[in-house]
Amino acid sequence: MAGTPSIPLDRPNQAKITAEIDRPLHSLGFVYSNVSPEKITGHLTVSEPWCQPFKRMHGGVAAFVAEGVASAGAYFASGYQRVAGVQLSVNYIKPAFLGDQVDVEATRILLGRTIQVHLAPTLGHQKRIE
Repeated sequence: MAGTPSIPLDRPNQAKITAEIDRPLHSLGFVYSNVSPEKITGHLTVSEPWCQPFKRMHGGVAAFVAEGVASAGAYFASGYQRVAGVQLSVNYIKPAFLGDQVDVEATRILLGRTIQVHLAPTLGHQKRIE
């Protein structure tokens, strides 16, 4: 699938496609913005239900988002076959706070016969302007 063009998702369909691809991430407000077998990107705005008491995004939510985006990338790269994660490692370098927009990207770095490896760093976050 190398060289398959990415699919930029137009705004009205982003949420609908996210709901079809990944209902759990959709329930958090995550929206995919670009999908391809090599890379998938999206974003979410940190909301109160999944913050710690001091208004930082809970680390478990960050891991959940990284796992979801990498799994969606694996699903696309596999030609829409059933996939399952075997390992997740998360490092928390910089916190995201209530109202921040968090941009996420999963890039395929290995496509083997039975194993895929995706790198899903948070690209960064910007304070949401209210």
